[in-house]
Amino acid sequence: MRTSSLVSLAAALSTTYAQVLQGFNYGSVFTNGAPVTRQDYVDRFNTARQLQGTSGFTSARLFTMIQGGTANAPIEAIPAAIATNTQLLLGIFLSSTDEAFENEQAALRSAISQYGQEFADRVVGISVGSEDLYRISPTGIENLSNPGEGPDAVIRRINAVRSTISGTILGEKPVGHVDTWTAYVNSSNSAVIEACDFIGTDAYPYFQTTQANSIENGESLFFDAYNATVSVAGGKPVWITETGWPVSGPTSGQAVANLDNARTYWDRVGCRVFGQVNTFWFTLQDAFPTAPSPSFGIVGTTLSTTPLYDLSCPADSSSAPESSASSTPSREDASSGATGPSSAPSTGETPVATSNGETPEGPSNGETSNAPSPVQTTPAVENPSGAAGSPNPVPKIKTIVTYTTITTCPVTYTEGAETKTSTTTSAVEVTSTQGSTLATVITSPTSGSGGAPSPPSGAKSCPADLSGTFEYPHLIVPVDKEQPDVAAGTSYNGIFSPSVSSIFNFDLPPSLAGRTCSLVFLFPTRDTLQTSNFTLSGSGGIEVTRLVSPATEETTFNNQPAVNTTVNTIPDVQPGNSYTIGSGGCFAGARSSYKVSATGSLDLEYFQDYNPSPIGLYITNHQTIASNAQAFMEKSPLQTESEASTKDDRDDRVLARLGKKSVLKRRFGFLALCGFTTTILVTWEGSLILFVNGLNNGGSAGLVYGYLFVWLGTIAVFTTLAELASMAPTTGGQYHWISQLAPPSIRTFMSYIMGWIVICGWMAILAGSGYLCGTQIEAVIQLNNPDYVPQRWHGTLLFWATVLVAVIINTILGRLLPAIEIVMLIVHILGYFGVLIPLVAMAPQKASSHDVFTVFENGGEFPSQGLSFLVGLIGTVFAMFGCDSAVHMAEEVQNASVNVPWAMLVTTLFNGAIGFGMVLAVLFVTIDITSVLESPVAALGFPYIQIFYDSVGSAGGATAMTVILLIMTVCGTISALATSSRLIWAFARDRGLPFWRHVQMGSAIPVYAVVVASITACVIGLINIGSTVAFNIVISLSVASLYASYIITESFLLYRRCTGGIRSRNSLDDTTEPGVLVWGPFHLPGIFGIAVNIFAVCFGVIVFVFSFFPVAYRPGADGMNFSVVMTAAVVVFSVLYYVIWARKEFKGPIVEVTAYATHPGMVG
Repeated sequence: MRTSSLVSLAAALSTTYAQVLQGFNYGSVFTNGAPVTRQDYVDRFNTARQLQGTSGFTSARLFTMIQGGTANAPIEAIPAAIATNTQLLLGIFLSSTDEAFENEQAALRSAISQYGQEFADRVVGISVGSEDLYRISPTGIENLSNPGEGPDAVIRRINAVRSTISGTILGEKPVGHVDTWTAYVNSSNSAVIEACDFIGTDAYPYFQTTQANSIENGESLFFDAYNATVSVAGGKPVWITETGWPVSGPTSGQAVANLDNARTYWDRVGCRVFGQVNTFWFTLQDAFPTAPSPSFGIVGTTLSTTPLYDLSCPADSSSAPESSASSTPSREDASSGATGPSSAPSTGETPVATSNGETPEGPSNGETSNAPSPVQTTPAVENPSGAAGSPNPVPKIKTIVTYTTITTCPVTYTEGAETKTSTTTSAVEVTSTQGSTLATVITSPTSGSGGAPSPPSGAKSCPADLSGTFEYPHLIVPVDKEQPDVAAGTSYNGIFSPSVSSIFNFDLPPSLAGRTCSLVFLFPTRDTLQTSNFTLSGSGGIEVTRLVSPATEETTFNNQPAVNTTVNTIPDVQPGNSYTIGSGGCFAGARSSYKVSATGSLDLEYFQDYNPSPIGLYITNHQTIASNAQAFMEKSPLQTESEASTKDDRDDRVLARLGKKSVLKRRFGFLALCGFTTTILVTWEGSLILFVNGLNNGGSAGLVYGYLFVWLGTIAVFTTLAELASMAPTTGGQYHWISQLAPPSIRTFMSYIMGWIVICGWMAILAGSGYLCGTQIEAVIQLNNPDYVPQRWHGTLLFWATVLVAVIINTILGRLLPAIEIVMLIVHILGYFGVLIPLVAMAPQKASSHDVFTVFENGGEFPSQGLSFLVGLIGTVFAMFGCDSAVHMAEEVQNASVNVPWAMLVTTLFNGAIGFGMVLAVLFVTIDITSVLESPVAALGFPYIQIFYDSVGSAGGATAMTVILLIMTVCGTISALATSSRLIWAFARDRGLPFWRHVQMGSAIPVYAVVVASITACVIGLINIGSTVAFNIVISLSVASLYASYIITESFLLYRRCTGGIRSRNSLDDTTEPGVLVWGPFHLPGIFGIAVNIFAVCFGVIVFVFSFFPVAYRPGADGMNFSVVMTAAVVVFSVLYYVIWARKEFKGPIVEVTAYATHPGMVG
């Protein structure tokens, strides 16, 4: 495949990236001094681009390169920007010591080395210093600003940064300085301007107390300041790096800080500059966890896409990018004096035709101008040294309205077997202003509407133009069938050739709900392009398909998403045309992905660009196509109502809210998931196997009442976990939830430790389940052959055979696993009656109710009966825990936010009920427990087999009953392997494991993770050959580890729900804002939910503590419970490993995709 850089076309590009920057300012610490973490930046970057009422905030300006709380580690905004595809204006903080500056430089060097090209692709510039010149000015000193730097020092620092990046991947990035406009107009600082590639100006009318700075004058004060900066910039690009109006705070001069004024300033200033000038507004959020005074944040203490005031722009303002003068400059552009994002007085511009058909220099020749209008006409600055405080006269606003014809090129569509075209013409009103406003481009009223002058008609050619609102692709990924496993990553080029196709991702805001969107391909002639180019050979057209899920930077030809539907085929693509591929209901609030492939011998590569003459694939939501073309669009929509409501689509959107792309196939429905969790719980089977523990410590009465207590506590635990599963149904489960619930300062660390705890717990369950299978087989053999002498290696080989069966079902038969689980559920239910009926009906004797319900025992000789009772609970706990397995399969479950929590609750209730019946049955038929415990099969750990034999009176009958339990234990091993492998896969996906690059591979079934889990279990089984005691020590992790994860997760959830940190779900609309915790469809509201949560935590603490107790008060070496040692070992290992290695790789759950949500979910 050809390189995506189009080196041969580079000389034709006047900018390195033609998008006008629009973003916010971001610091490194919160108002309480806590560092802003990677996930915090991800949350804020996602919130910025999804703000209600506005769009396009996909850039970020940083004040420093150093991560908060560190000496010189790179700021974690960088990986967050890579994950969210956010552009960065880097900041090097000055006004401090040489050592501090060197730390900034060290962080910059580390970032280049650590993040490589992905980092460089998102850097739009480097700002050396922020308001340093202002701080040493009389005004800055008067306002007690931090120590500043003089012009010579700033220039020296700028040159030092240039030296640092020279020869690196950032070597060609523009380097500039940010300061107040008053500093720039001071002639003593002119050398700084000369040293910069671009100028960043900060202007706050709110603080200009020496002037009449009420909100009524805010607009004119800002533009006076901006124009003053432009006038002294010497043609250098001028970016707006800080401006805004506070939502609260003290009155400053005549400026009142409140929401109404902040909204007014946004309308009059922000809406004029967005899309025209590179702008970084101050700010998205500055009130977390406490609000400063004044506070400028457009969102409050709670991060939300719902702003404090309306961000929609008035109809008379424009936020659509118009001119290449507003795009990000390259170093070459800046050094040659190219006009940057703001436009100094423009020279050499092709004039726009006036309403009488003439240009200012001569009569019109009938051609449509493709040159951009100047962004603004700079007024004369009568007082360039405005730093002294003398106000500039506010120039009068003079508006000149002109019309230029925009011809929408032929729309190609298909009607039957015939290809047709239609053409429409519309006008664009170009409002060029003098004074304190910027030029705007607004689509004029359609022809025939009252009150609008008729625009001129006629165009020499048919260049492709965008008028109205449109969406730019946020990711372009080429896939090459000749290099099927190569991920080309992000590209700025579209490539359509016989071997290469391109995939385009579009993020459509929720505001488009209910509207019609059109997918269009614009292909102007080369002579109309100013900032782009293309190569074209061969002949043919394009085929456009919609994919089932979005592409990522790791997408290759072999792993690309499957095709959902073919949208359309354009048989012949030629320059000078635009093509409407299809039209229909917008995928509002979601990410859509389209693949464009060449037909025939077409070989086209172009640089995707939207100004001043757009080229490439776009989505528009205004209709300028003819009615006959529209008829076709209605037959071939981009989205139908049935497609929009599919469960898979909904699940993918929920998963995208959590930052994850859908990879595993969703084969599990509700019934299959119930079968899956049932085979993990195997409560009635487990109660038979483990009932002796409770009988020894507690007696028959203790076992009965202890069972009911454990059942009630388990219901509370899994009901609370079910609420979390409904909020965030992700395979990571507990470690992912902790990354969202825990405080920012510890969330990454806690998430990592939690990952290891949960994985080790489930590996212990897998090993224990396989071991039970092997030893039960030995017990059956011994029952039928009393001369058989079991050996430890026999049990290990049988254990391995069980794991092998589980591996085959989880891999070769993996696609049948849901059906197998349903069969398992049926066997579980039928087997229950197959054991219960003969057990009760054929037992020769039965105990009295008095013996069953009133007799307590303290076989462990503990100091009190109560302590003995609590120790005896653990056997019942083991028979009921592990229902979180449903969570770890969530990414393979349909309608996961509903089915996962309900499956957890239903199976806990159902299994608990039938398990209680089995406990009662075995207590009533067990008359002489001493003789049972002295039997050979009891020596192997299975006294229930002797009870079967005593009840039915034959080895054959007891064997048949035991085989039912054996089958269910094998099924439990199958499900345990599935669960543990999914956890390993998820943790590797988030780079929590040292071999993550290998384990995370796989698509429909995580085969590598299954292999890792099974081999690990088999290795653990080897321990049994040497020492059964040592083996039991290892598998004793299960209860303590999982209950530790339950307690910690549910404790953080309790804190969040008691402090109002989780928003209620809107029952009328599933759409919710990302950046906040939102209850899912399964939720216990109010005080009832809090009470259940509290009881779940308290019960979990009881289980956790007594899981470490031995079964006897004075145990021997064989009776010791070493689970506390193993649990501590896992924690210590994970902490040390995190400190030594993992903290460099693991940054919490990786954000693989960003998407708007149409379903409740949770992102931190």
